[in-house]
Amino acid sequence: MLTLKSFFHPQPRPEKIPEIPAGYYRPFSAENLPATPQRQQWIKHLRDSSSLPKAQFQRYYQTPLAKCLVLMQQFPLMEQGSHARPGGMADYMLESLSYAVRLAKGYMLPPGAPPEEQAAQSTAWHTVIVYASMLSPLGYLCDVHIELANGKRWFPLSDAPPMPYRFRFSPSSSAEERQSFGAMLAWRIIPAEAILWLSNYPDAFRALSLYLNGFREQTGVVHRIMSESVRLTTGENENRDEECIQETDESPADVVSLPPDNPGNIFWQWLVDGCRSDNIAINQPDNSVHLIGGYLFLPSPWVFHQFLSDTGGEQQEKAALQRVFERLRYHRRDKGTMFTCHLYQTENRDGQYRKLSGYLVPSDKVFADTLKHGDNPRLVVIP
Repeated sequence: MLTLKSFFHPQPRPEKIPEIPAGYYRPFSAENLPATPQRQQWIKHLRDSSSLPKAQFQRYYQTPLAKCLVLMQQFPLMEQGSHARPGGMADYMLESLSYAVRLAKGYMLPPGAPPEEQAAQSTAWHTVIVYASMLSPLGYLCDVHIELANGKRWFPLSDAPPMPYRFRFSPSSSAEERQSFGAMLAWRIIPAEAILWLSNYPDAFRALSLYLNGFREQTGVVHRIMSESVRLTTGENENRDEECIQETDESPADVVSLPPDNPGNIFWQWLVDGCRSDNIAINQPDNSVHLIGGYLFLPSPWVFHQFLSDTGGEQQEKAALQRVFERLRYHRRDKGTMFTCHLYQTENRDGQYRKLSGYLVPSDKVFADTLKHGDNPRLVVIP
């Protein structure tokens, strides 16, 4: 079974547990990081997404991840919010990383490059996504004042606190201070070997450098993936204290409330019931909805025609049905209403494909905790 201990150190060493003063936290080293089933699952997503050889995976991903977790200790992400709990910073990093690597599977990177070039660079761009997601939360350490049991301040640089510690939040840092502090730590943690390897892919290396140094919107699809992974993790934008990309979901106050017998609500209930019962095909080559990176892709017009066929409606009602569905505002909206995807014939995502248009709906809105399908490896979202 995959655990944090077995992930970082296959043969953990027993250690003497010192007494912890009241109000203090026990420091965790890489050998005794707290392991929960959820953290194990997030790490499994990283391992499953990587095509690096085992030894390279250990050097490029496993070791830097352990260093991040050691620095984050039991700190909350922020003083308030969804991860304002002991260990919240590490949980936030692992969960958003898990989302990022799954979302990235839906893109062919770099955008616009020939397929053979995308295939040759896929591992390098995966590494960009991993480092951008893994390392950017380090900036939040700038907000935490850590005091050791001997009264001295501990500064997170390279190792665990040497003795029990307590912490408090300092006055909120600016976005620039967080990004600068995070970038300083990030470049200390990325292995020199990985930097040299990434330098063979100038566009990928440039994207990572821009992102870690705060020029995030200039990285295009990398910023889009990072922002969406954060939104899925917290329900908030990537940068809470500065202007960033448009929200992809509306707030509850913006969602239109329609009567239960409205065709839009009837359609939605048909979709939820059909997906949960497998009466609606999922991840199939034809006449199917698809899972990708935390979303359910609804091909249009097929999904509306299928509803009308199943419920005895008239096919000419499709346009009106589509409009009332859009009024529900359950779907993701960036620059427009619908997204374009390529559905390939093989999991390698080369050769022939079908071009589909449709809606991206957060999968947890449909499945809640009943999801038993994985992402469709043959589907790619076109930026």
